[in-house]
Amino acid sequence: METIVTQIIENWKTLSPQEFDEYMLNQQRTLIREEMEQIIDAWESGKNTNNENCEDFDNGKQYFFEYYKR
Repeated sequence: METIVTQIIENWKTLSPQEFDEYMLNQQRTLIREEMEQIIDAWESGKNTNNENCEDFDNGKQYFFEYYKR
């Protein structure tokens, strides 16, 4: 699975500076939403493996909003 950071870096490498700026401005909400989904999914995966760092939260969304709220 490609992460949001990987997508941004690939676009940074391949687009002109102006195209990259436009991409970032036009995709900002989508990128933030996808980042949130990836963080929540990672938390859920950790919870399923009994990761002790997941014990303080009821679900991945609660974890996200505690640490990554924008």
